[in-house]
Amino acid sequence: MKILIKSLFSLFFAVSIGVHIYYAIESDSKPLWWHMIYFISYGLCWWMIFSKNKWRSIIYAIASLFPFLSHLYYGYNRLPKLDGIFWVCVLVCVMLPLGFVWIRYEEKSSAQ
Repeated sequence: MKILIKSLFSLFFAVSIGVHIYYAIESDSKPLWWHMIYFISYGLCWWMIFSKNKWRSIIYAIASLFPFLSHLYYGYNRLPKLDGIFWVCVLVCVMLPLGFVWIRYEEKSSAQ
C-alpha cells in the first residue's frame, strides 16, 4: 500500500513540475521566476515524501504553502466558470494537504 500511495504522489508531483516547465518554455503570462518557485516547492515536497529527515513534515508544510495558497486563490477566482483550471486547483488543494497527512502518518507509524 505504501508503494502505491508514494507512486500516486510521485505521479502528481511529476505532472505538476512538468506543467510548470512546459508553461515556462511556452512563455505564458507569468515570469520564469514564478514557475521556478513552483518547480522548487513541488520538488522539495516530492523529496520529503521519500525522505527520512526528522524535519520533513515541517519542510513539506513550508514548501507546499505557496502552491497551495496560489491554487486556492486561482481556484476561487475560477469558481464561477468551473473550467479545467478550477479542477486542477481543486486537485492541488487536496493533494498537497494529503501529502502532509501521509508524512505525519509515516512519522507516527515509524515511531512506534
